[in-house]
Amino acid sequence: MFNSTFRATTAGFLGVVAACGAAILAPACGDGDGDAPGTTTAELTYYRDAKPVLDRLCVSCHREGGAGPFRLDDAASAQEHAEEAVTAIAIGYMPPWLPDPDCRHYQRERLISGAEAKLLADWAELGAPAGDPADATGAPPVLQTFDPTDRLPFGAGYAPKHALTDDYHCFVLDAAFPVDTYLTASQVRPGSGQVHHVLVYAIAPNQLAALEAADAAEEGPGYTCFGGPIAFNITSEGTQTDAFTSYMAGGELPPVDFPAQIGSWVPGSEPLIRPDGQATRILAGSKIVVQVHYNTLAEGPDVDPGSALDLRLGTDAPTTLEVTRPVAILDLDIPAGAANVTMTETYPYYGHAPLALQTVAGHMHLLGRQIRFERVPAAGDGGDDECLLDIPRWDFHWQQAYSALPDEPITVAPGERVRVTCTYDNSAGNQQVVNGQRVAPRDVRWGDGTSDEMCIVYVSAVKPFTPAPAADAPPCAGTAACVAACADPGSLACVLACDEASLGCDLCAIRAGLRCSGFTCVGKLQAAGGCLATCITANIMTTSNVGLCLAGECGAQYDGILGCMDPGFRGASCEEERAACGIAGGAANE
Repeated sequence: MFNSTFRATTAGFLGVVAACGAAILAPACGDGDGDAPGTTTAELTYYRDAKPVLDRLCVSCHREGGAGPFRLDDAASAQEHAEEAVTAIAIGYMPPWLPDPDCRHYQRERLISGAEAKLLADWAELGAPAGDPADATGAPPVLQTFDPTDRLPFGAGYAPKHALTDDYHCFVLDAAFPVDTYLTASQVRPGSGQVHHVLVYAIAPNQLAALEAADAAEEGPGYTCFGGPIAFNITSEGTQTDAFTSYMAGGELPPVDFPAQIGSWVPGSEPLIRPDGQATRILAGSKIVVQVHYNTLAEGPDVDPGSALDLRLGTDAPTTLEVTRPVAILDLDIPAGAANVTMTETYPYYGHAPLALQTVAGHMHLLGRQIRFERVPAAGDGGDDECLLDIPRWDFHWQQAYSALPDEPITVAPGERVRVTCTYDNSAGNQQVVNGQRVAPRDVRWGDGTSDEMCIVYVSAVKPFTPAPAADAPPCAGTAACVAACADPGSLACVLACDEASLGCDLCAIRAGLRCSGFTCVGKLQAAGGCLATCITANIMTTSNVGLCLAGECGAQYDGILGCMDPGFRGASCEEERAACGIAGGAANE
């Protein structure tokens, strides 16, 4: 995990560690003090005392073939690098773990206690004695493995831009998906020490034009990217309103989904293996893109020898689907020179069942300072907000997803809300250095560039499996069974309340109701515009049900819309509009 630059600076810190001793260690690492129970400082050894701590927190990276620059999984290596290790712990650089444990605990935490940090520091100060191998207790954690069905190479031949400390580059992988495919496990295998982290995306067919344009704009392998593999352009209320108005008038529905993140890697990551019966769907016709962060200060060749992405893929339908959505603040406004800017947004969740979140992952850029994600009780329910993720000291270079503990599930009940909060430092002293000069602060908004910002918490929800409609199917093709089961299957409300209805289906149904009522309901739709925007955004962010959201957030206005649109929507003259959406029922059910 250390790069060559860090290793070159450790000598300067060693004097601080020696002078301050345990006084700086315990506050930096957690509660607890004193030696290990039953052991005096003079008796500390690698096998009996240091090895259990190193095995638990360090050797997933610092092992033969691991991402760390040196090993800590045997006595000789641990003795040689003991001072470097305890220095990194003392300054809070290692082990890398960003979430605040006072918020929540997650699987595979790398949290070191004050007692453990002091033990390692005392052991190093003694000269890192090895001790007796017979004293060794336990064994290093067994790393997860799987048998991949596909190994996809990437990066070979690309020369990272050494004029930049950090180079972000995307590669489109050579993989075709002629049918819907299900991903059950993945692992990135970096081929260069300069590969610092990797994000893996599935780009859906309706997003391929943007991907192909980005890839064609640059010569050589891949293309430059920072915020994500493709730009997401619907980032302001005005842009969203224009797109919605154009669609209602008969235009094309623009893509409203972010690229789906289906995997990631940071040093120390284990393979991402879904539970039995669970998978992530990759739609037929999709492309896989990896975003690679090269740290050019680290040791590595001038030209990337190539990395690989291992995937376990199949075509058999799973029992449940993992669906990743971005809970984001799109309307960012970070004034130039402002040292403490906090943006907060809250989104409702409505559905026929609670939202079960399996993982959470924060994402900001270089001005980010803190990101927090909370569950907010439904209005009138009382109770306290629940912290789901809190990263009080954001570090762009250590992004990863955090998995909920099996006995502490993360759930959001219908009617509850989720709140995301991001804090930024746009002061003069927190700007990037370009060509040896610190750039001047400027007003910053949402964007994909290094000088832009984002505020996203990616959440992975687990949903019952439903087949995806064919690519050429109308948007509501998957709602037939739900509509047939409705108490009033011919109504607009029935379609909008279907969990199987995609956002494209919801908007198509609303457009059909508007057009089949002769646009006489425009005023009622405009009156509920703010509520409609909230519910559409909540659907994108959390899979919230649009119809249930409208009923819960603005019931009287929603009743007015339904009362105005429903007669036309049900009528025989609307059959063509309904058929274009793929909506069953209507006049035949009157």
